[in-house]
Formats: sequence, structure tokens, C-alpha cells
Amino acid sequence: MRQTERFLRRSALSTLACAIAASCGQAQAQFRSEAPLPAPLLARRQLPPATATIRVEVDRDRLPADGQTPARLTLRVFDRDGRPVAGETMLTLEASAGRWQLPGAVSDEAGLAPNDPDPLTPGLQLPARDGVADIWLLAPVEPQTVQVRVAAGGAVARGEIGFVPALRDMIAVGLVEGVVRFDRKSPLSLSQARSEDGFEDEIRNWSRRSGDGKRNAALRSAFFLKGKVRGDALLTMAYDSDKPDRDRLFRDIDPERWYPVYGDASMVGFEARSNSRLYLRLDRGRHYLLYGDIVTGDGFSQRSGQGAVASTALRDLGQYHRALTGVRGHLEGERGALDVFAAYDNLRQVVEEFPGRGLSGPYTVSNSAHAVLGSERVELIVRDRHAPSRIVSTEPLQRFVDYSFEPFSGRVLLARALPSVDAALNPVSLRISYEIDQGGERYWVYGGNGQYRINERFEIGASAVEDENPLAPYRLASANATWRFGPGTWLTGEVARSRSAYNRVPGQSYTAWPGAADPARGGEIDGDAWRLAFGHRGEHAEVQAFYGQSEAGFNNPSASFLGGRKQGGVDALWRLDERWSVYVQGSHVEDRTSGARRDQWQAGVRYLPSDALTLEFGANRIDERAGRYGAGNGLSVPAPLAAPYGVGVVTPGFGGGFYGGSSSAIDPGTGQTLYNTGSGWSERYGSWVGNGLAGVPVEYTALRAALQWRLGPRFDLAAEAEQDIDHRDHRRAALGAGWRVRERTRLYGRYEWNTGLSSVATADGVVDATGRRSPSPYESDAFVWGLDSEYMDGGSVFSEYRMYDAYGARQLQWANGLRNQWRPSAAWSLQTALEKLQLLDGRGQQATAASVAAQWRPDELWSIAGRLEWRRSEQVGGAAGEATVPWLNRDYDSWLSTLSVARKFNRDWTGLLRNYHLRNVYRGGAEDSYEDRFQLGVAYRDTDRNRFNLLGRYEYWTRRDAGLDRTAWDGADDARFAPAGEGFDKHVLSLHADWHPARPWWLDGRLAGKRQRDYFDGRSDRYTAYLVSGRITYDLSERWDVSALAAQMWSPGGARQSAFGVEAGHLLRDNLWLSAGYNARGFRDDDLSQGEYTQQGAYLRLRFKFDETLFRGNDPATNPALPR
Repeated sequence: MRQTERFLRRSALSTLACAIAASCGQAQAQFRSEAPLPAPLLARRQLPPATATIRVEVDRDRLPADGQTPARLTLRVFDRDGRPVAGETMLTLEASAGRWQLPGAVSDEAGLAPNDPDPLTPGLQLPARDGVADIWLLAPVEPQTVQVRVAAGGAVARGEIGFVPALRDMIAVGLVEGVVRFDRKSPLSLSQARSEDGFEDEIRNWSRRSGDGKRNAALRSAFFLKGKVRGDALLTMAYDSDKPDRDRLFRDIDPERWYPVYGDASMVGFEARSNSRLYLRLDRGRHYLLYGDIVTGDGFSQRSGQGAVASTALRDLGQYHRALTGVRGHLEGERGALDVFAAYDNLRQVVEEFPGRGLSGPYTVSNSAHAVLGSERVELIVRDRHAPSRIVSTEPLQRFVDYSFEPFSGRVLLARALPSVDAALNPVSLRISYEIDQGGERYWVYGGNGQYRINERFEIGASAVEDENPLAPYRLASANATWRFGPGTWLTGEVARSRSAYNRVPGQSYTAWPGAADPARGGEIDGDAWRLAFGHRGEHAEVQAFYGQSEAGFNNPSASFLGGRKQGGVDALWRLDERWSVYVQGSHVEDRTSGARRDQWQAGVRYLPSDALTLEFGANRIDERAGRYGAGNGLSVPAPLAAPYGVGVVTPGFGGGFYGGSSSAIDPGTGQTLYNTGSGWSERYGSWVGNGLAGVPVEYTALRAALQWRLGPRFDLAAEAEQDIDHRDHRRAALGAGWRVRERTRLYGRYEWNTGLSSVATADGVVDATGRRSPSPYESDAFVWGLDSEYMDGGSVFSEYRMYDAYGARQLQWANGLRNQWRPSAAWSLQTALEKLQLLDGRGQQATAASVAAQWRPDELWSIAGRLEWRRSEQVGGAAGEATVPWLNRDYDSWLSTLSVARKFNRDWTGLLRNYHLRNVYRGGAEDSYEDRFQLGVAYRDTDRNRFNLLGRYEYWTRRDAGLDRTAWDGADDARFAPAGEGFDKHVLSLHADWHPARPWWLDGRLAGKRQRDYFDGRSDRYTAYLVSGRITYDLSERWDVSALAAQMWSPGGARQSAFGVEAGHLLRDNLWLSAGYNARGFRDDDLSQGEYTQQGAYLRLRFKFDETLFRGNDPATNPALPR
């Protein structure tokens, strides 16, 4: 029992025993800490009734993360009477990391994963015989907390297992290198050859040059070590004196950086991730001290192996998300955790949010030129359709699994289409937080947080951070407490205070959200916030309620509370008996800055005449008061339903870098669409750009009826109708259907039509961009259709697969950009989505989006995947040019397609073909914009003799955006909207090869070429360049070798660069190598008179490599020369 309790110690609402049929099925989607009000009946998942209780027993916690040690789990299934279930019960297992293995299973070419009896269902299917099943979870290769989920029908058990750094014997590897170079001529700055053109790489950081520039001395040191110290602690340390200062945070393999395919399916792990030259980490169990790349915030800290922090259920107002390079200390025990960090850098955080468009992307950010690679944190945000400032749920996404950087310009491309709305018509958006290099002097960012469980019922926590950025200083502090009255009842309270700068710089808003303070006033603002949350889950009642307030000066982009808010909600369900229940749902949102508020209450009864039919009758009351004009209340979705989900084109041009999506950006605080003019956020126009309901009150009461009918174990229908009792023309109707294609995969569709009852102020009209009031009612309809795969966030969807030794599952996700959701057969995987947001009357933008993706794997030699996405946005109502920005009125179609074909030809040859295509088709005379990138990659690995290896890549890249000239951007004051050119065509070819024909011979070479044609101002210009290089090494003996190198890069009729070098090396003693060589580097341009430059010189290089035995010379086991 103690192991089971430990398995759940951090999840207040999680349970490993799920015995009540009604609650375990539907409540899974409804109730969680700080969850939103329940979705309408149409959006609820229908799960098979839970007839069992699942108990999970784990042999021990704190297992070493060595990739091999198993966590032994025993799964027990009990019936309603507490007896083991007889016969066979199928369980579904999911884990966020590690690999499943059946006890006693043997390894084969496919790895250690057991054979899945139902490979078409997400997760691993495991039969429990007579109520008992045993399974092992092999440890991941990196320390982290692994989330585990076990399900059987409607019964779900979830928890976590901690894996700590694995203690191992010390291993060390390193080198010390010194170089002295003598050049015959002083280097020319005008046409100096690159530092790597010579035979030896130039050492940059520790170097000295003579006054005449002819002599240079440099020193480099690099090492890595890892192992036990003092018996119970693990030390990991790395240093490289020549490492670039600003490379990337949290280094990982970038599939777009080098070659598309390597012909190798090896598992890859990274140690010592640090953006600085030094990395240091000392671990002792779950405690550690770290200097390197750090990431704070719930969901990201655990995933990066940096320990547990308080969840957003406990710490919402005080959440702080940053990715930095600095120092972090972490203490973690059975009762809680303490965490402190400090960084000295000049990074500034930027938070941007973009509405879903029914497409997988690309979604852009506006500061790409200064963005730090690897610092991004991408989250899926679902907001309340009735109050978009309130966040319903947040799902962190994982790089290269859930998203990748689109190869055109580094924009984010998701692995699945991001819908505009979810199944309950709540708006869905993508939030991207990242760090940018602010420049200037460095400053300190530091903070600490902790959680401590005083006893089984009472838990307290606190946090504080300080950002000493001179341009945007920031301070945040919070405290929280939780009291658990019993197993299913809890109360949480939290208070927080922030102090931030309110500064406006052209094109950027630093910290305070628009509307939080006077834009004309500089200086600092501060504010307090507090909240209370209560939850209860019992046999007869389920209740969740929350309330909170914040002052106008409170500012925390990572919290779900915006400054100047009062908001609360209640969701209660009482079961009178097995068939009758009563429910109450309500919410209150008030903007203290503008005076706007909304109260919405819904109450009714639910009746189950049979197990397959559910009836619901109730009333819905909305009372809304709009605030002062132009104050930016942000309480509601702009009218009508379709308006905020299609503002702006997919990208107003490709623009370069990440730039291009700002016209459809969302204020992360209010959830409203913002138009970024480049000199600040526009806040002037009532419903048009999304600042709310200026001058438009709403008050109505409606009667509501709904039913849900399950037509067998797989198919269900639902219907819903609502009628305003005061305005007969105001009504709403919805129809939905669901089909369970697999055990945990559901295909759903929902259509909703309404007039005057959308969650906007349409009863008395709205105000458009020109200040003119338009009559009501509006009519709009929305249709969504898609797949709902019921797998754990961050978990593996299907069993890992490999294409012999050519690809791993993760590499195929990179290549395909497709994460499987629905498998109709063992060879096919599908993704499908369709949505339509339409205005039948009124004005605004309406949109239709559709996407289909498929992957076909007939055997282990083939993998073919493709995706096609389309979105049409149309402007309804109003004359062209009436909006402030002309392209907001433009009708357009957006197309995105990807295709990849991976093939293992034989044991040695592997190929990959892929193509990306993005096109915007504008109507109304504007020229189309498109971009296409085709890649072909090949890899040859001599698996039998390992004598020859080859990597190859061909790429054709074309882009056109001629329609985005200066005349198309009338009214835009920001010159960054003007493109540098109309497009280009680019061909790139690159080959790398190495050949080892015999033991003394080593040959490697490279062949590359590039041809590019640029288009601008109706003209074009072509550039062509070629590169050939090679190196040959011959071992004269065990202590002597000689080498020669030659390289040339040229452009026909243009410049020519060449390099030639020879080198001789001698092993002075073990691990000490002396080299002497001569380099000649040259530059030539046929178009320039006397355009020749040649740099010649000799060099001496001394290299010493070492390992952990360096200081064990007195140990006979290490030094065989000593007597034994």
C-alpha cells in the first residue's frame, strides 16, 4: 500500500481506484484542479461503464535512469465487490518515457517492446488474467519523472514513477591542444580566407597574435567526465574552451540542419546540455546542483529532468516559465521540494499566442532575428468560449515530437492540425514563449520556490522571482496552501504580487498587458491577486468551484489570471438516485479596469431512462454589461462566433524569419485577437479587432433541452436546443455524433447554428471598425469534425517501431511531420479534421478548413506519409477597404502539403524523399504567394566491413511573394512588412564520403554545388558556386602518419578560393601527438584587377588526450609497468 500511495503523492485528484461507473467515465474529461466548467453534453466522451477497480503496485521508487533497470509493476483488477475479476481483462498502458517489457521477454531486432495484441489501439494492450498482470517499465536514459496511465474501459489509474541519475564508475575523456602558426604575409581583412580553410581548425578563444600578424599561438581544452564521487553522489562535468558563446539552449539533433537521412537507427541521448562553455551537475538521489541550461515552470522542468515543481493546480498565479543558462539547486523529498535558480544573461522573454486555423501551421513569431534556438516553450491553449480571458486547459508540446521548426524560415509546424475550436466550440490557440537576445549588458535573473506537505492533509508553498532587466524589471512573489478534507475533497488558496515596468517601444510591448495601465505613463506598476479553489468528488456529488481577484497592475503572462479581473465559477452535480441527477454551472467574469462584466448560469436536471439514453432539461441565464469604450475589457469573443478565428491571412507574406503572423496574434492575457501595427497594439475598435463589447449590453434567459443516445457500443448521437424566452428570434441548436473507431479513438462531429445567442453582445447590435452600429441578430453556424484519441498527454501513442537499422520512430516523425492518431489497419495511420465557421448574416470573417494525413507502412522497408491541408477565409459584410488594414478584408485560400517517402533498399542503402509546399491564393487581383522545398537524401553504410560510408543530399527550394510589394501595404507604418525581394529558385547538392580501403589508408571527401536565381523588381540575378575538397591520410607506422588536403570553391567566371596543406604527425608517447604542417590558402576574382591573394604558413600542433586513468599511475590495475 505504501508503494501505491507514493505512486500518487503529487496528484490531488488522481486516483488508482476508480469504482464508480458514472464518475470514472465522464468525470475524466470534466474534473481536474482548476478545470473549466464542464463542456456541454455534446462534447462529453462516452466511455464504457467502469465495472472494475484498478490497483497498481510498484516495487520501488527512485530507480536509476540507465535505460535498462526495470520498474516492476503489478496490476490488479477488482470488481464492484472488491474481488479479483475472473477471466481475461484487457488493460491499456501508457507512459511518458521508458519502454514497456514483459517479464522474461527476449530482445530482437525490433527492441525490447512486447508484442502488442492490438497494435491498432493507442498504448500497449496487456491482458490481465484472473485480475492480475505483471509488466516492467524499463528506465529512460535521462533522469525524470515518468507519468504512467493504466485504463480498462471507464476505470483509469494514473500516477508517476521517479527515475534518478544512475550511479556509475567514473568515465572521463578530454583533450588539450596547442597550436603555433607562422604566416608569411600579414592577413588581409578584405579577402582573408575563412579560419577553417586551412588544414587545422583555428582556435579562437584562447589565442594571441603578434603585432605584425604573422605569428599566432592558441590553446584549447575540452573534456567530459561523469561518475560517482564520495560513493553516493554523481558528478557530471563538461568544458570546451572553444565552444560558441551563443549557440542554442537544450541541444538536440536538428533534422533540418545537416542531412535528411543517416542510415542509422541508434538511440541518441544528450549529456551536459549547456549554452556556455561549462556544464556542471552534482546529483544525490533527487537532489542536485546544476550549472547549465535550466528551464522553470510546471510541465517543462519535469520533462527536461530537472525535478518536480508545483503544478498549476497549486501554483497558478505564481507560475514562472523561463529558459536560461545559469545555476539551479534542487532539493526533493517525500514531503516536498525546494528549488532555487540564478542566471546572469541578457535574455528577455517574449510570449506570443496565435489562434488555431484548422491547419498544422506554420505559426510564426515576430522576433525570430534575435530568438535563441532551443528556448521555445510551445503550449496548446484552450479558452472558455464565453470568457476567452479564462484558460480552460494547457498542454505542453514536445519539440520534434509534437512540433518542429518549419524549414522555410523556422516557423512552428505542428504534427497535427490545430483546430479553431475544440469539440465543445471552445477556441483553441497556440502559445509560444521564447527568449530573445536583448543585447547590451547582462543582468541577473533569480528566484526560488518550494512546496512542503506538513501532514497528509495540509500542504503549503511559496515562490519569488526577480528579473533585473534594466529595460523591463520584473518581480513576482506568491504563496499557496492546500487542505485536503478527505480522499476526494480539497481546498486551495493562493496569493501573489507582481511589480513590472510599463514601457512601450515601437513594435514591442514589454511586460504589462494593454489596458492594464495608462500607455502615456512610464515607470513601474504593481498589483496583487488571490484565488480560492474547492473540489469534491464523491459517490453522490461532484463539486468544483473557484473564485479570484486581481488588481489592474498584476502581471504574469504564465498565469491564467489577467490583471484587473474578478472571476469565478462553480460546477456541481448531485446524483439523486441511479437515474436522476441535478446540475448547476455558473461563471462570473468582471473587468475592474473597464467595468465590464458577464454572469452566466445554467441549471437543470439529467435523467437516464436507460443505460443508452440521457435526457437533460434546464435554463441558461446570461447577464452582461459592457465597459467603457476603448478600455479593452476582453471579456467576450468578438461578434459573431466565427470572427476571432480567422482574422488575418495565414501569413501576410513570408517576410523572412518568423515574421508574418502578427495580424492574427492573440493577447495572451485576454485571449482576444490583436492587430500589431508595428508600433503598439491597436485597441480602438469595439468588436472588430477584439477588444470586447464597448457599449453593448446583453441580458437574456433561455430554456434548454438536450439528449444523448448511444446506439450500441461504438456509435452515439446528441442534440441540443436553446430558446430565449424574451426574444423569439434568438435561438441556438446543435447536433453531434460520435463513432468509436477503436477502443480509445473516437471520430466526432458537431454542428451548431445560432441567431443572437452566440457568446457575444449581439442583442442590440455591435460597433464596427468605423464606429457604426450594425443591427442584430447575427446568424452564424459552426461545424467541426475530427478525431479524439484518448491517450495520455506526452505519452507514446503506439509501440515504437524501427525500419531495420535505417530509422527510428522519432526520426520518421521528423521526416513525416505526422504523429499517428488513428490506425484503421496495421499498415495505415490516418489523421482527419474538418471545420466550418460561417456567418449567415452580419459581418466578419468566416472560414472553412480541412486536413487529411496518412501514413502507409506495408512492411519494415517502406514508409510513405503525406498531409494535405486547406483553409478558405472569406470576408462577409462591409465594403472593401473599410477596415483599417486592407489585407484583413482579403479573401484567400491557404494550402499546405507535405510528402515523405522513406525506403530501406538493402542492408547498406537508405533513401528519403520529402517535399513541403505552402501556398496562399488571394482573390481580388492579388498575386499568389507560394513556397516549395523538395529534398532527396541518401545514406550508404557498409554494415559488413565498415569501409565505406556516404551521405548525400539534393534540395530544390523555390519561393514567390511578388504580390507583397510596398503598394499592397498602404496604411502600414512598419517598413519590415516590405519584402526584400520577390522570391528565388535554389538548387543545392552536397555529398560527404569516407573510405578506409586498408588499415593504413584513410580517405574522405566532399562535393557540393549551389545554383540560385533571385527575383526582384521584375528582374532576376543568378549565382552559381561549386566546392570540392578531399583529404588522404597514410599511417607509416604505429607512431608516424602523413596527410594531405586540397579544397577549391569557385563560381564560373567569378571568384575562386583554394586551400592546400600537408601534415606529418608523430606519436611522442601514449596519447601525446605532435603534428607539423604547411598550409596555403588563396583567393582569386577574375573581375577584379590584381584580385589575387595567397596566405601561406607553417604550423606546429601538440595534442594530448586523456581519460579517467590519467591520475591512476600508481594503480597496478591501470599501469601494467608496476609490479603486481
